[in-house]
Amino acid sequence: MTHLIVYDTVEGHTRKIASEISNQITATGKTARLFNAETPIGDLSIADFSSCIIAAPVHQKRHPDAIVDFVRANVDALNEMPSAFVSVSLAAAFPDGADDAREFVDHLLQRTGWTPNAIHYAAGAVHCKEYDYFTEQILRHVVLRGHEDVDLTGDQVFTDWAALNTFVADFLATA
Repeated sequence: MTHLIVYDTVEGHTRKIASEISNQITATGKTARLFNAETPIGDLSIADFSSCIIAAPVHQKRHPDAIVDFVRANVDALNEMPSAFVSVSLAAAFPDGADDAREFVDHLLQRTGWTPNAIHYAAGAVHCKEYDYFTEQILRHVVLRGHEDVDLTGDQVFTDWAALNTFVADFLATA
């Protein structure tokens, strides 16, 4: 059967993570389908898939409404099938942000009633070239407070791709 990867993205990085997950699945000879939660669901039925991995970014301490809505609409099916959640945040990039990263996920799970079989906290990215002055200041003084050593002159990707690939392989072994 086919594995479903549902994602939403704000700046494009979570789409890259979802694509990497899809590529890893297809490299094993299995089939994967990417689905952007922002698009109309149409005739998509997650019961037609053997598993579901949902990838979502955190912005302003929350996962996107489209992901929350998707999970709520499909929570029974998600809880009956092998499912996994990949939460993408800058908090996950630093050891002192681990509690915040877990809190963001806990909040989503409490709001939706979803109990995924596996959770991965993926470090996100910053795209400094795209930010205006005020966004950069918020990033520097709020989001990255205490991490002044982060270079904000260009894009910075904090994702540990090897850890993500290990997570996906481990999940697929049980799905």
